[in-house]
Amino acid sequence: ILTLGFLGCTSTKPAAEKLKILSHGMSRLGSGMPVIKGTAKNVSSYTLSYAEVEVEFLDFNTNPRGTSQNSTSNLAAGEIWNFEVIFLGTNPENVDQYRIRVGTIR
Repeated sequence: ILTLGFLGCTSTKPAAEKLKILSHGMSRLGSGMPVIKGTAKNVSSYTLSYAEVEVEFLDFNTNPRGTSQNSTSNLAAGEIWNFEVIFLGTNPENVDQYRIRVGTIR
């Protein structure tokens, strides 16, 4: 499941028009914790002072199991960011899918 949205921004453009997720996928750490790894690119013409990827972890029936995020600062125009978001909730074995969103501040 891929959902691009926005968490907050200071301009009229949605975050998804400034930060584009190029790739993402779920794997598991040795402890069994789900982790989402991917790349995002600043597709705007200016440096983003703050960029965030938020992941909502879901079970098989799409019930929420928890939310985690990762952020970076001063992401230059055209720059690619390699992100990693780790599930920090309980019962990681119940996580089967996820939704991913972006947020930015100029």
